Amino acid sequence: MKWEVDVLGDQTDLRLLQKAFSSDEFYLSEENGKFVLWSRAFEDLNDADAVRTRAAELVASLSGASRALLGAQQSLTVGGVTLVREDGTKNYFLVVEPATMRI
Repeated sequence: MKWEVDVLGDQTDLRLLQKAFSSDEFYLSEENGKFVLWSRAFEDLNDADAVRTRAAELVASLSGASRALLGAQQSLTVGGVTLVREDGTKNYFLVVEPATMRI
């Protein structure tokens, strides 16, 4: 079982971060036009909420680095969480935020 997290933000910034911050502990990869974060920190987690919480911490650090080192204007955020099973099937978890309507 493997957890992956979509990272949302400026594509150029994400490509630069992908090259600068790849290690055995975590990495960003571009797949089908989106950026996916993988981390060893996700390996022992059992549910999507726990993965999302840990990913939010990592993405906040990456976002700060991109602002400080790359002069990025747009913050990075966590998108969906994917559980990749041993047989290759995937479960995708989304959090739907409440909408606000102003009249």
